[in-house]
Amino acid sequence: MKVVRKGVSRVDHVRRVMRDVQDTHAEIGFQSTSHYPDGTPIAYVAAVHEFGALDRSGHVPPRPFFRPTIDERSKEWADDVGRGVAAAVRGQLTYEQALGQIGLKAAGQVGRKITQIHTPALAEATVKAKGFEKPLVDTGLMLQAVTSKVAKG
Repeated sequence: MKVVRKGVSRVDHVRRVMRDVQDTHAEIGFQSTSHYPDGTPIAYVAAVHEFGALDRSGHVPPRPFFRPTIDERSKEWADDVGRGVAAAVRGQLTYEQALGQIGLKAAGQVGRKITQIHTPALAEATVKAKGFEKPLVDTGLMLQAVTSKVAKG
């Protein structure tokens, strides 16, 4: 399936793709509309776990999942973007479609990292309240809420 439109010169098509490359990006994270049943924003809870915090009950240690995924995968994502640009120039898909695919892949990788976090161990009181020892996974809502979207600007 070619996405190059009839009547558009090859040069104009490449210029359009390059303009899209400059103006379009993928965003990975948590939507501001995603909340736990009690109304707590999932993005807030994710930030607390990513960076740690002091709360009413004491210290919540950092259990980073986002930054390590970026560190581990950024070269792979850059390579994916390069392949996406090449595919868009060939007319196999739009650059926006390529970024959509890359964003979904990256969101999945962030989610996978959430499931791999085992340290630091949970406080005894937390384990007792949850009934199990797995950090970052309680209801599964944060894991399910990792999303991606393609944005302009």
